[in-house]
Amino acid sequence: MQNGVEEIYSQIKFLRIRPYSDWKSFHDAFILGFKQSDIRNDAMRKFQALLKAILLRRTKTSKIDGVEILEGLPGKTTRVVHAVFDQKQLEFYRALERGAVALLREYEASGTIGRNYTNALTLLLRLRQACLHPHLVGSTELGCVDELQIELARKFDQQTVSRVKGLSRFECPICFDAVENPTLCFPCGHHVCRLS
Repeated sequence: MQNGVEEIYSQIKFLRIRPYSDWKSFHDAFILGFKQSDIRNDAMRKFQALLKAILLRRTKTSKIDGVEILEGLPGKTTRVVHAVFDQKQLEFYRALERGAVALLREYEASGTIGRNYTNALTLLLRLRQACLHPHLVGSTELGCVDELQIELARKFDQQTVSRVKGLSRFECPICFDAVENPTLCFPCGHHVCRLS
């Protein structure tokens, strides 16, 4: 479970574990139970009892009839290996980082960082992707524009160009999320995020 107790409901429903395979029973017992402070402890005990009854958990040291299940399995070894950028990779990453910091400062200065939190998380994602491979970061995030985009941009009429330039921020009309680098539709100049 990553975000909440309701994530386990689909498994309970699939396994037909009664009475919790019924959404109302599950919701009342656990989801509402965890939200109400006066019954939270009881809901937690009930949830732990349910999980103990339906889950099988084995560790490296688990035994059946006194014999280790995974006999001879080596212990966990942790090794930290630091990767070092070459000069070109470092320049690429630093340019991306400077752009991200500048954009976050813009959001902070305009008081819109709350509305743009998904953009902030996307910027962090782009920095992580850049550590793996530059091609994971889309060309518009790099500040690069390919020839086809330039060609299409030249075909927009002046009214469309003025309207697009006048926008202080882009918001996708489909998912209603703030968009840092939208995809502009041709010939109207309307914008959407790449996921839409």
